Amino acid sequence: MGNRHTAPDSRRCAAVCARFARCGAAFVGCRAAGRQAFGAKGAADSFLNTDLNEILAKHGVTHIDVCGIMTQNCVTHTALSPDAAPYHVRVLSDLCTAPTVLIHAIALNALQDRSSGRFEVVHANPI
Repeated sequence: MGNRHTAPDSRRCAAVCARFARCGAAFVGCRAAGRQAFGAKGAADSFLNTDLNEILAKHGVTHIDVCGIMTQNCVTHTALSPDAAPYHVRVLSDLCTAPTVLIHAIALNALQDRSSGRFEVVHANPI
């Protein structure tokens, strides 16, 4: 399961998340019977103004794994989205990155502060 971030070329994030580039919050291993779906998104939260909830519901998804190239933006906003509440969310920390190691670490630390029964930060390596 993946999501593409689209943004006008004039946005500052265009250098990293260029038009139609796969950006943050790509959903992998989401237990959707091995099917892949792609949608376009224009906000950091992959659920916002997209049909992601409908796609996940259609496939009976209960768990989502979130990873991406903007830990502090797309990944955190998607993982903490109110629309993610019905799902068990895992952020695959070693499959995320940010402009610097420090920003990445700060974002992961903030996510770990929110860890609960439905949300966790894990390494993908042992999965």
